[in-house]
Amino acid sequence: MMKLKKELVNVAKKLLDEKSLEDDVKAANDIERIEEILNEPIMTDTLYNEAVRLDRKLIENYPEIAELCSEADAMQKALGIRSERRISQPEDIVKQDLITDMFGIYASVLLKHQKVDCIKEFIDSVE
Repeated sequence: MMKLKKELVNVAKKLLDEKSLEDDVKAANDIERIEEILNEPIMTDTLYNEAVRLDRKLIENYPEIAELCSEADAMQKALGIRSERRISQPEDIVKQDLITDMFGIYASVLLKHQKVDCIKEFIDSVE
């Protein structure tokens, strides 16, 4: 599990609200769709399948998601922390994946606006 620097999350959200770059509009729309899925009270089969498709699309469109995960994994290994999922239900797993996708999108925005030089600067800690 990773924790991000809250002040940088807030910067990313503000940049997305401003939508100064074309990529910001797309990123804001992607974040909005993630939040819509996460806020649904019941994960139906249809919604689950949509969430899985969205996760795959986001991973394909934002290489920062994989970079963020790799960086967090490397930090965990360096600290001797074993990385394992604490959740096992498919619905919970896809929700957690979408949250990670959202973090990767924030990282992408911060990098494009040169608010961070590398993804590692966005990670506060790992557990």
